[in-house]
Amino acid sequence: MMIAWIGYLYVILMIAATSGSAVKGLSIAFFLGIFPTLIMLYLMGMRLRKKRAEEATLHASAGNSSPQSDTPTEH
Repeated sequence: MMIAWIGYLYVILMIAATSGSAVKGLSIAFFLGIFPTLIMLYLMGMRLRKKRAEEATLHASAGNSSPQSDTPTEH
């Protein structure tokens, strides 16, 4: 997936470089390259954040059910 996205960004960069003006090139690079990349990274991060939150709740619920404490007791 990553190699395909790098190839896509390369093609968009080449299209932006060969556009007629700098403004047109920058807008092509932003709207077809940077903006979709940021959206993709956000969506991928959302999946990871959701997974970490579920793991944290499972860990917290498992930690609350065990009566053992972390501090050692002296006998």
